[in-house]
Amino acid sequence: MPAGRRGRADRRRPALRRPRAPLREQGLVTAPVSVGDGARVGPGAALLRGVTVGAGAVVGAHAVVSADVAPGAAVGGVPAAVPRPVRAVSRPQPAPRAPGAPGPR
Repeated sequence: MPAGRRGRADRRRPALRRPRAPLREQGLVTAPVSVGDGARVGPGAALLRGVTVGAGAVVGAHAVVSADVAPGAAVGGVPAAVPRPVRAVSRPQPAPRAPGAPGPR
């Protein structure tokens, strides 16, 4: 194959630091993953190295997160994308009772 051209098998193989060395000798590259307060991560979700999930964010089940997730965002899919921001849920307040009315049972 001429220099500068890559075959189909070469395009599928990831770029390695030492391409001729066995995979077990390549070494492991790590970076910390940070998950903010109140963030929820679904089952089977993969957070790739160096990713930060903001406070109150939601990561869907089986999502692959390869970039930072903003606080309060909901992401899902492969690769994870932001379909919509998360809205705060307000709970209805109980109606005030009249004086002398019986309380809840």
